[in-house]
Amino acid sequence: MQEAMRDLMTAPRRMTITADDREIVLAYGDRRVVRLIPDDREHSGLAGTSARVTRKTRWRGAVLEADIELQSRVELRVRQAYEVRLTESGYRQLIVTTRVDAGRRGRDRELRRVYDIELR
Repeated sequence: MQEAMRDLMTAPRRMTITADDREIVLAYGDRRVVRLIPDDREHSGLAGTSARVTRKTRWRGAVLEADIELQSRVELRVRQAYEVRLTESGYRQLIVTTRVDAGRRGRDRELRRVYDIELR
């Protein structure tokens, strides 16, 4: 469980995003890979090396949202939102916001990461 939380909360220094009609793939510079399928249905996967997670991803306007449930003894829900914003100087940035709802027993957390977009 701790490894899964570390995986979900650790901000990669670099991220490469590819997409097709079916899925969006986030390849992190530290070799982690996340596949998001924005069909608003549940899909199983891994966080870290062994923790099972269920992701449900959808578009809400221009924001890609992923609800993540960790399958463990403790109820833990994570929502990640991915949004591209234009800065005042005209550059584009990807804002990734991760909110953790630890349920009745824990404290909620929010982590916001900002990435400058490099076009290739």
